Amino acid sequence: MSSPCPSQKYRSDCPAARISVPPIIVVPISRSLYWAPLILAVALILPCAVQAAGLLSLDRGIPINAESRPNGSREVEAKAKNDLGVGLQQQAEQGLDPVRNLERALTLFQEALELLGDRRESTVYAGVLVNLGTTARLLAEQDIDRQLNLLKAGSALQEAAGIHQRMGNGAGVATSLNSLGLTYRLLAEQEEDPAGHLRKSEEALRIAAEQWHRLGQEGGRAAAMNNLALTYQVMAQRGMEPERHLQQAVETLREAARLREAQGLWLGYGRAQANLGTTYRMLAERGQDAPVHWESARVAYEEAWRIFHALDRTSYLVPLRAELRQVLEALVKAGVEVDRNRSRLEELEGLR
Repeated sequence: MSSPCPSQKYRSDCPAARISVPPIIVVPISRSLYWAPLILAVALILPCAVQAAGLLSLDRGIPINAESRPNGSREVEAKAKNDLGVGLQQQAEQGLDPVRNLERALTLFQEALELLGDRRESTVYAGVLVNLGTTARLLAEQDIDRQLNLLKAGSALQEAAGIHQRMGNGAGVATSLNSLGLTYRLLAEQEEDPAGHLRKSEEALRIAAEQWHRLGQEGGRAAAMNNLALTYQVMAQRGMEPERHLQQAVETLREAARLREAQGLWLGYGRAQANLGTTYRMLAERGQDAPVHWESARVAYEEAWRIFHALDRTSYLVPLRAELRQVLEALVKAGVEVDRNRSRLEELEGLR
């Protein structure tokens, strides 16, 4: 069986809306607050720019909320470091020197936590923990100290979820668990016996989706469901009740796509359709009702193609083209709509 996720470019749904962040020059920030005017300016201006751009971050890049205004110079400095780290994290996700920017962001989040050491039981501290944990996970995805960063991410996100739970912050719990579920799945993917971490991933993402639903945040629910379906894919790939988990992935992705379409969140909708196509492909490769599943995969991939093309997401189209070609070739071989599928293959070939 081929890998369910030949490219992770559009797979995981970590719904931090991407905004253009101007290059940030990070200067050494003295504990004596020599740079206090600059720090205060960044602390006040960056969150406003984020809010003006319509940023809704459910997984990462969380500026310290305005209602949690810092008290004292150490908290002002911590807030500035957190928000500078958020900007660097977003630049990394846009492909701008990702490793260097993620490493710098991680350092800033660590320094912010040190400054907030006397406020460990606060949503502010937990928010910085989520940012640190997610950044460590993104570094692991870049194959930088993979195991160490995944363990660091898991520890930070577990602590954040616990704090948010004790503080009664449901959105914080869901945010932490979404990123934690992704972290557990990454840990499982490199293990000989992945069952433990995959079950933890399933539980964290399922609870995150339920929590977002209770809060009426269907965007967060759709993102968590997309990620949950990817965990089901990996479970199937690793021999954990493949048929059942693939069917669960199909049902979960259909609902995620429905929610995204209803919200008009087309990139997330495209991701869900692409992942749905992969799930149908995996079912087809298992041999049961193969022609039906190949055709379902084609329909889902074509819908994802339509969306990514309309959004001019060229980087998403490249891996999708390879997967769509594989499905079309299988349909031709199975004798399903041969002329139509051959014509589409020729069309894709001409797009190279």
